[in-house]
Amino acid sequence: MTPPGADEASPPETPPPPCEINHPPPPPAVVVPVGSSRIEQNALGICALLAALAIIWVARPVGIGILLGTLTAFTVQPLYRRLQGRWQRPVLAALVCVGATTLTMGLGLFGFGSLLIGRGMSRAHDLGTALQPGGSVRHLLERVGRWMAHLGLAPQRLAEQLGDAVTGSRAVWPTWPPWWPAPRSRSC
Repeated sequence: MTPPGADEASPPETPPPPCEINHPPPPPAVVVPVGSSRIEQNALGICALLAALAIIWVARPVGIGILLGTLTAFTVQPLYRRLQGRWQRPVLAALVCVGATTLTMGLGLFGFGSLLIGRGMSRAHDLGTALQPGGSVRHLLERVGRWMAHLGLAPQRLAEQLGDAVTGSRAVWPTWPPWWPAPRSRSC
């Protein structure tokens, strides 16, 4: 029994016999001498290893820059695509992305540097105060004086040298950066 609406005149499709299917001709056989292919493979492997070592040797001094540049490129690419699609000017979109990246990195490095130097100068001032006679570090150096004498270090001389170095750094950079608050003296 056939379902209603089925066309009884069309026979079911049958695949053609395998002998009638057009297969592409097989590729020509390549005759490679057995000994030379092994030598060529070894030579190619050695050359690839030497090339990888050369790339690492060249990239070693600037490896961090290459890493940061790659990460920045992948981070900024969606912004570039959006600007390029909106403005239809790829050069302008690239310049905006490069300018924004440069400004961001520059401000970040400036902020980090000012924090590092500003806090470092504050800590140097604290160290200079602690090295004064009666200061906490001077007291600590006097307590371990006998142990340091065995090493050939005189605690009095070490305290004076550290104090001179701190005083010299304060003379060079009395208040840097200029907007940074002056170090407060701590009294304990």
